Amino acid sequence: MSATETNQEDRFFKGLLVGVVVLALLALGVALWRQRQTTYRTDDTPEAAVYNYLLAIRRGDWDKAYDLLGDAPCKPRRGLFEIVLTSDRNFPDVQIVHSRQEGDAAWVTLRFRFEGSEWLPESGYRYDDQVRLKHTAEGWKLVYLPGPIWPFPPMGEGMCSDDFLGGD
Repeated sequence: MSATETNQEDRFFKGLLVGVVVLALLALGVALWRQRQTTYRTDDTPEAAVYNYLLAIRRGDWDKAYDLLGDAPCKPRRGLFEIVLTSDRNFPDVQIVHSRQEGDAAWVTLRFRFEGSEWLPESGYRYDDQVRLKHTAEGWKLVYLPGPIWPFPPMGEGMCSDDFLGGD
């Protein structure tokens, strides 16, 4: 192989590498732009309250997320809520499936999807669970959240200590 052919191959691979990096940066930029374009819902529905809670958690908007929690047993203090959710990086992919409402009570079914590992991609799974809500004068409030999006003692089961209760 001559020096000219080697230089041409080197330039080709360098160009290819630069192209891949540019495409990756472009994809990252589009993803960040789309995330900023996502807005909170303004309708007073159980689905909107759950959607807004999930969006607030993803954005790190802790005040918004905390304000959507109702007066449920085992509701953590505001500061603890932020600390734990900031450190919990295993937030699953969540999709709102459907909802049911009876008077001031509502249930929103979520579908959780967990990815498999690098070595066992087929080990991923999904399952459905429900968020319970109660309608208050301030709108719909979440009073029960399933484990994958609630890294605290179970809400409503009296399994928490006094350290979780009350304000900051």
